[in-house]
Amino acid sequence: MVWRFAATLDEFPDAAEAWLRRDPVRNTVPLTVLGRMRHGLWLDGPLLGWFTAGGEVRGAVLHTPPYPLLLGDIPLDSVAPLAEGLRDRDLSGVSGPLAQTDAFAAASGRRESGRISQRLYRLDTLLPPSYDGAGRLADEGDVELVVRWMEAFLEEPSPTPGAATPRRRSSTASGGASS
Repeated sequence: MVWRFAATLDEFPDAAEAWLRRDPVRNTVPLTVLGRMRHGLWLDGPLLGWFTAGGEVRGAVLHTPPYPLLLGDIPLDSVAPLAEGLRDRDLSGVSGPLAQTDAFAAASGRRESGRISQRLYRLDTLLPPSYDGAGRLADEGDVELVVRWMEAFLEEPSPTPGAATPRRRSSTASGGASS
C-alpha cells in the first residue's frame, strides 16, 4: 500500500475526490477545503494525498499549512503507511475521524496535547428568528463592535481560551461587513 502525494489540484486525481464524495458527511471538511482550494484559498504549500489498492483509490488526505492534516474516512490499515510517508512533513496536528486520528498519532509517534470532538448536526426545521429592529449595512463606526462579535464567536467553541481568537485589526480598518 503506497500513498502518493501532489502539491497542486491539477495533480490530484479525479478518482481521489470521487472517493471523498462517496461519503460527503464523514468527509465534509476535506471536501470543503478542496472546494476552497479551487477558489484560490490554501494554495501555499498544500499537500494532497491518496492511495490505491486493487487499482482503485481507497483513501485521501489533505494538508493546508498551518492547519492540521485532514484525514478522510481512510481505512485503518492505510494509516501507518501514511504516517511513514509524512514523517518529514511539518504537521501542526491531525484532524479526522477519531479511530484514524488515534491510529495516526500512534503510528507517527506524535502525541497530541489536546483533543476536540466535533459533530455534524442536521437541521430539521428552520425557525425564523424573532427580533426587534431591522438589518443594515455596517459602517466604519461598527468595526470595533463587529471585531468584538467575531472574537466572541471564535472564542466560544475554543477548548483553550484565546487560542481561536485571531489578532485584532487596528481600529483604522474599514469594514464592508453587514449585520
